[in-house]
Amino acid sequence: MDKELLSQLKQLHFKKQNEQKIIDAGINELNSGAYEGRVIKDLQQSFGKLALSKNISAEALALYTALQKPNIGHDVGLNIGTWV
Repeated sequence: MDKELLSQLKQLHFKKQNEQKIIDAGINELNSGAYEGRVIKDLQQSFGKLALSKNISAEALALYTALQKPNIGHDVGLNIGTWV
């Protein structure tokens, strides 16, 4: 799954430098072996700050919205161990 997120992030190129820095930071985290869930949370937090300040492009807002959507199969799989 990490490779999928990594390849998706590598395909993104934003015109705003601050937005591209967020993507680049996510790529660097994944390349350093960071857990995908942590990287997604970091991306959500960084883009969330831009959205709250209304300093976000339409493209970045679309990515932020996509990151906010739950992935039921993945999320439930991560939490199933806590139910036992």
